[in-house]
Amino acid sequence: MRRTIPIILSLLFLAVYVTSVFSQTAVLQGIVTDAETRDNLVGSNIILAAEGGGILTLGSSSGLNGEYVVKGISPGTYTITVSFIGYESFVNENVTFSGGETKQLNVSLSPGVIEGEQVVVSVSRRREKVLESPASVSVIETAQIQNRQVISPIEHLAGVAGVDIVKTGLNQANVVIRGFNNVFSGALLSLIDNRIARVPSLRLNAYNFITSTNDDVERMEIVRGPGSALYGPNSANGVYHTITKSPFGSEGTRVNIGAGERSVIIGSFRHAGSVNNKFGYKFSFSFLNGNDFESRDNVEDATLAAKIAANEDPGNIAQRNFEIEKISGDVRFDIRASDNVTLILNGGFNRSTSIELTGAGAAQAENWIYSYFQGRLLYKNLFIQTYSNMSDAGDSYLLRDGNSLIDKSTLTVFQVQNTSTIGSRQSFTYGFDALWTRPDTKGSINGLNEDDDSINEYGYYVQSESRISDKLKFVAAARVDDNSRLPDPVFSPRTGLVFSPDPDNSFRLTFNRAFSTPSALNLFLDLNTRPGVPFNIRLRGVPDTGFNFDRSSTGLGGLFMQVLSYNPAIPAGSAYLPADATLLWALATNVLFAKSLGTVDIRAIPAPPSSLVETALKTLNTTTLAFDEVGPESVIDIDPMKPTINNTIEAGYKGIFGGKFLANVDVYYTKINDFIGPLRVETPNVFLERASLQAYLENFMPTANAAGIAAGMSGISGDPDNTGIPLGTVTPNETLYPGDLLLTYRNFGDINLTGIDLGFTYYVNRNWNLGGTYSYVSKNLFIEKPQNIALNAPKNKIGASLQYKYPQNGFHAQVRFRWVDGFPVNSGVFIGDVESFGLLDINSGIDLEEGSGIRLTLTIQNLLDNKHREFIGAPEIGRVALVRLGFAY
Repeated sequence: MRRTIPIILSLLFLAVYVTSVFSQTAVLQGIVTDAETRDNLVGSNIILAAEGGGILTLGSSSGLNGEYVVKGISPGTYTITVSFIGYESFVNENVTFSGGETKQLNVSLSPGVIEGEQVVVSVSRRREKVLESPASVSVIETAQIQNRQVISPIEHLAGVAGVDIVKTGLNQANVVIRGFNNVFSGALLSLIDNRIARVPSLRLNAYNFITSTNDDVERMEIVRGPGSALYGPNSANGVYHTITKSPFGSEGTRVNIGAGERSVIIGSFRHAGSVNNKFGYKFSFSFLNGNDFESRDNVEDATLAAKIAANEDPGNIAQRNFEIEKISGDVRFDIRASDNVTLILNGGFNRSTSIELTGAGAAQAENWIYSYFQGRLLYKNLFIQTYSNMSDAGDSYLLRDGNSLIDKSTLTVFQVQNTSTIGSRQSFTYGFDALWTRPDTKGSINGLNEDDDSINEYGYYVQSESRISDKLKFVAAARVDDNSRLPDPVFSPRTGLVFSPDPDNSFRLTFNRAFSTPSALNLFLDLNTRPGVPFNIRLRGVPDTGFNFDRSSTGLGGLFMQVLSYNPAIPAGSAYLPADATLLWALATNVLFAKSLGTVDIRAIPAPPSSLVETALKTLNTTTLAFDEVGPESVIDIDPMKPTINNTIEAGYKGIFGGKFLANVDVYYTKINDFIGPLRVETPNVFLERASLQAYLENFMPTANAAGIAAGMSGISGDPDNTGIPLGTVTPNETLYPGDLLLTYRNFGDINLTGIDLGFTYYVNRNWNLGGTYSYVSKNLFIEKPQNIALNAPKNKIGASLQYKYPQNGFHAQVRFRWVDGFPVNSGVFIGDVESFGLLDINSGIDLEEGSGIRLTLTIQNLLDNKHREFIGAPEIGRVALVRLGFAY
């Protein structure tokens, strides 16, 4: 199938060549001003929507003097919407353009709320107004983005209802909606211009890898709740869609340069132009340098110390590089071949150096390169695209053991979508998606699975939207997805009713069934590590047989064990033995004698029978490296990986009161089946039980000596390199590595939770507005067997903002507050509790001279320098102040 991609691209180019006719397009131009003061409004949005809907729109934004130009308008009838934050929208329907025509439309906007006329595309994969959308959605518009210069794009999402942001460094972060965060998170479907933006086979949303500049972003759409009915797998918690500017209507050059605390130097450049309304181009470049917040990992330090003590080369263990580096670039070409045909070609790259958290501990991303190529063809309401995301991990390595990370994986996607309308009350959106994931880790991550780790996914969907009346809309959708690594297709239905008693109020009731598929790591991970312990810890994905434990032995719980490769002089056994520690008496006494922990040579003491000395099972705690005692009932078979199914019922309201107060309320109930948990130790170690061992040894030596030796052999201190002697490992039948401890994934049972997202914005007048959000979930820790599941997100979080703007000189200032409740974390090797914290951020900007295009901005994150940790394993985050000077011409 991958060979078809070049053919498809060739057909796209052929389509452009064949359909290139000498037709003329129209132009819309004008000036946007404040109706009361007559001041020019910079950054207002102008959108042209053709009859019949579709996934994309024509549009532009007003420049420094309020002027705008929309070029390349195909002859036809359009609805024109002009909007600006804090103002009532201007809407003009049924405007007809003919070939070669230039229309002048000057617009004056009155102060008031605009969200009722905001147009989004991410909910239904076609254009629709926010108030008519069958999902909870927030929009961050051009003006908001331009007024807030940021280090990372996710900072725009801080305080948005339902959004959980975890900062793990200066520009590193994990973002999810309504919980289930992770250190290596891909739970949120992140899109840029309809392209999945995650790192290919790792399914990692590395937002610091994003190539777009702040100046190039037109808007961000955040859709809360399941989105699988249209978007397919891995959109169960929502969709975060960044839409960049077309070169048409955004011509010009923008340059930004800034500096701040932590030795931050940041800069960006963007240029866009067009030729004869037929050919548009843009390219951008950005860079970032700075010193990351510093932290250490006790396991890394212990491993490093052990290597040094043994006169071994520590390699890259604990070699943290706290200097952040980022260089990225984008290029895009828009070709309007005819009135109805547009071809968009774009690509980009990013090279980053930073510290990233993974399920196996922190990793040093060193010159990690992420790149992509994308081609899109638009013909009326038909949308075709293909793209490929590529990863090259460069010189990256794991910090706990120094092992190199090699990742040259790709994700290739082909998608077709069309929208058809029947009259004015019925429309259908339908399409096909194909995703080909090709991991390539050279054995560094996928080990023995390297030659058989490809994943092919195919999805088919249709959505019907029916206007039962002018006030009632019914939406129904269905999707079927087939994954080459799952035995059965997955069905994702969606239904919704939207009732709008008037243009300013809307009520929603929806049901969505969504799913997440096992990732390449869940299926194919095969990684060996020895962080701070003298034996192998094997991280493995779950094979298609699962992992099964034989319980027919005479050992503890009927379990079998294999000899632990604890001492290089004593090789691990390949044969299964009953889980009876007395069978490894010779191993225990030899190791103990070699470690000089006994006052007598206990090697001469005969092996005890199991009737006199019992066996204990203990599991390695990967956070503390201590051993936690468990029972044989904790050893549970692991079934083959299944998709996680998310069923959500949601009711919502969004409305405008008095033209100035916007409120939204969302209440939801979610039931999740077969949740895929984080990496955990599934194979306990076998120890000699302390009390019965001491009683046995007292037959051969004084009580004091017996007590000391029993303590050393039974591992009461939890440190196997000093006093604990784990002898064997309870291993499943499918083990490929005799004696190694196994960390792997598993599906858990049913999880239920309810939640509320609240938000409001009050536009006091044309200068002032204030807003607030509150989000609540009923549970953030689920008591499950064999392991509790953490939401890795707070039960409660609050956001508030106060904004002032003075259009006459472009002055803008905003204060934002965010409070996050404390929450438990269980994510890979990182386990613990995050304490609650509150943050105050400010940002402001001013035009240094009217019409000059020179703007000065100040951004201060964590103004009060409240040092806090947002995730276990992450550093303490402090204040970052940044001053930036921008030039536009």
